[in-house]
Amino acid sequence: GLRTLVYYWSPPALCRGGLELPPPVTGVPCALSCPPGQRLDVKDMKCVNCTAGTFSMGGGLRLGSFSFWPPQLTTDCEWDSQYGTGCDGWVVVPPFLESSWSNANK
Repeated sequence: GLRTLVYYWSPPALCRGGLELPPPVTGVPCALSCPPGQRLDVKDMKCVNCTAGTFSMGGGLRLGSFSFWPPQLTTDCEWDSQYGTGCDGWVVVPPFLESSWSNANK
């Protein structure tokens, strides 16, 4: 299968202004994980050695099943009035994340 790579600021980073994170990268093979000392070249979808003077711990944060809400994630919600009166964003329903619609179809 495939997954989506999403960049995030690693806590306790509270970055405001300045450098923006790259956009998400779709189509990353689920089995692909780079070892320490290498990083993912998202253009070629291959692990490559880190640039001289830099280092990667490898792996990153891989989320596949959920028993708690990861602190690196935030949720937002948009809704269409034909489907209910509003929405509460996403919630953890182990082992998944599920959309949570307030009064949807009630």
